[in-house]
Amino acid sequence: MVNELQPKCFLFENVRGLVTAKDKNGIPGGVIKAILESFEAIGYSCRVDLLNAADYGSFQRRVRCFIVGVKHGTAPSFPAATFSRQADDAVQLNLLHQPLKPWKTLEEFLEQYADSDSENWIRPTPELAQKLKDIPEGSGLKSSGIVESTRPGGHWGYRQGTFIADTKLPARTVTGSSSQDWIRLKDGSLRRLTLQEVAQLQGFPRQWRFCGTKAQQYKQIGNAVPTIFGEVLGQEFIRYLKTVDESLPPQKIPMPKKFYDYIEYTKKENDRNCESRKRKQKAKTG
Repeated sequence: MVNELQPKCFLFENVRGLVTAKDKNGIPGGVIKAILESFEAIGYSCRVDLLNAADYGSFQRRVRCFIVGVKHGTAPSFPAATFSRQADDAVQLNLLHQPLKPWKTLEEFLEQYADSDSENWIRPTPELAQKLKDIPEGSGLKSSGIVESTRPGGHWGYRQGTFIADTKLPARTVTGSSSQDWIRLKDGSLRRLTLQEVAQLQGFPRQWRFCGTKAQQYKQIGNAVPTIFGEVLGQEFIRYLKTVDESLPPQKIPMPKKFYDYIEYTKKENDRNCESRKRKQKAKTG
């Protein structure tokens, strides 16, 4: 589409796993490199990075990979963060020489925007409620791990639908599933974040209406890009368009160093775990 329309600028978004995704030859990082090369081949200067919505004032921790592309000159820099996870960082100065603010928390969000209609609340079954009773916020029921050479104890994680949100942090990434995180109420009982709440965590106004079944609406919301990204990145595009010299050819920009570090780490991990993964795959296929 970019090649066909040839816009002056474009914005590309995807999950952060794109950075280390394997290409058709099984090479980690091959996909992101191919995407950048494709855009550059049709005449665009591209800048890529990972951005966290919480760093720009969202009540949600959502890290996504963004590419900004422009036809002339150098692709604009990504906006500097205005919020920070660490309280110590929040009193330091960012690149704009403005004080960073602490991340907005889920607790603050619920104080302002909680869905008060209990008919929208999903409660756990008595059996699950009992299992989650002593689980602290920011944790859940652990799943069995996959044993690998570098992790003899296994890759453990949390069982889907059992995570209790840490309200002292921004919400975890909103997904396209109705099995959103649990929040613990003052009386100790649990309920899930509601459809209305996850929509507002993504930045949609409360009056915004979604179509389809509940499951389809959750999917629409979970697959959306937080509106805060549209705002802060749109402002960068406006600044670029107001000042760009259209006589300049597009300039090539290297990927951030951290991308190469992520890719190299993934390659090494794949090499170390290659044999154990082959054995597991062989056991599954018989």
